[in-house]
Amino acid sequence: MVIMTTEEIANNLIGNAQPVKEVKSFSSKPGIYALFFLGDSFPLEDYQLSENRVIYIGKTIKSQQSRDANTHFKTGKSGGSTIRVSIGALLSKTETMVPVIRSMTDIENRRKSLFKFDDASENEITEWMNKNLGVSFFECSGSAREIDTLETDIIQLLKPVLNIDRKNHDNPNKAYISSLRKKLRTEAFKPYQHLLNSKKGGRILETGTKVNISIAGKYLAIWETYLPEIAQAIRLRDSQAIQLDKNLFHSAGNRQKYSFQVKYNYGVPSKNLSGAVARDLDKVLKRNNVCLSNVFINLTKDFELIIHPNQI
Repeated sequence: MVIMTTEEIANNLIGNAQPVKEVKSFSSKPGIYALFFLGDSFPLEDYQLSENRVIYIGKTIKSQQSRDANTHFKTGKSGGSTIRVSIGALLSKTETMVPVIRSMTDIENRRKSLFKFDDASENEITEWMNKNLGVSFFECSGSAREIDTLETDIIQLLKPVLNIDRKNHDNPNKAYISSLRKKLRTEAFKPYQHLLNSKKGGRILETGTKVNISIAGKYLAIWETYLPEIAQAIRLRDSQAIQLDKNLFHSAGNRQKYSFQVKYNYGVPSKNLSGAVARDLDKVLKRNNVCLSNVFINLTKDFELIIHPNQI
């Protein structure tokens, strides 16, 4: 068996780079992958791209197919891809990128380190990556520990700009990229801050040794976000339509149906509110003293909130 040095493996990765859009198939083996910037202008001010054009080194102990094809280059997978998050962060300087939480489970477990992007932002990240990036792969038959060590050695040799963890601790762009990611992460969790800050955190359930926190009113934070628009529409006493972000609702809870209709007659619903989505809206409106004299509210299946006066 031929033993290759770190430098030889790095050169192998560099020499086998090809545009991702031209890749016919991804390896089913574990190993090290490299991402290259092949575009004209990298979205990082004053950054001088290295001659080898490597911007990220990663490892997979399962397969390149699972890590590159099914995660990094797949729309909707930013929640599990640091490279997608970093690219989204860089693009946010010139484009509108909307960060959202991955799921309410992260809120319940006070897990604030990871987030993803809304559908439009995810599509933009994928389009940018397919247009500008190249990829190569070096198959490894070693143990998980050996693959991890090899990844570390190659990162420290090439110092790729988008490797911002401890393995590339002297990356001069680390602080800036991390600050952009932190800003987006803060935006994603902002609607849920009152839940994260809550000392009670909801009802506590114990299953064996693991403690889970169940937060009542999972849609409250979403309705609080839209409260100013909803309250104004009700106050104007004119037909209004507000387009809501479906990703927020999907992240809060996986339901078959989110739509509802409710008529308020002198502030009282004409029938019992049967769904959690409608009940949480009712709670937010009432605790903020929104006048519900006579109004009809309809959330459509397309997440359009229609508000108009209810004639009684």
